[in-house]
Amino acid sequence: MNNKEFKKTIQIELENNGFNYMNKCFYYFRDDLIVVVDTQKSNFDNSFYINYAFFVKDIHSGVDYPKTSECDIRGRFVCKRAGAVIDRFPLNDMSLEELQNNLADNIDSILKPVISDRLTKYFDIYPMAIHTATKALKQYLETIK
Repeated sequence: MNNKEFKKTIQIELENNGFNYMNKCFYYFRDDLIVVVDTQKSNFDNSFYINYAFFVKDIHSGVDYPKTSECDIRGRFVCKRAGAVIDRFPLNDMSLEELQNNLADNIDSILKPVISDRLTKYFDIYPMAIHTATKALKQYLETIK
C-alpha cells in the first residue's frame, strides 16, 4: 500500500463516521467536545501512526480547530496483526482490508463510546489513561462528578 491509498482510506473511514477534514486533521464536533484524529509518518520505516485526541470546550476558549498536541487527552490507534498489537501501521505489507478492519476496530472501541456518550466513558474503558490527561482536564472531571 502506498501513502496515498493509506490516507484516502483513513479519510473515507473517518468521514463515514461523521468526521470532517480541515487543517491537516480530522475533526468531530459536539457541543462540549472536539475529537481530533491525525496521521504521523514514522521516521524509521514506511509506516504511519494514527493519533487521536479529545479537546474539552469548557476548558478552553477561542480554539476552533485544535491540533492533537493542544488537546486534553490523546492516544494512538493500534494495529492488530499476526497476533501482535503495534502502535503503527506498516504500509509495505498491509492490505487495504487489514487497514479498514483495524480502523473500524479503533473507531468503534475508542472514538464511538466517547462520541455517543461522554468523555468519562473513555476513562471507564481505559482507566490508566487518566495518568496522561492534562491537569486542567483532571480538575474539570472533578467538577462534573
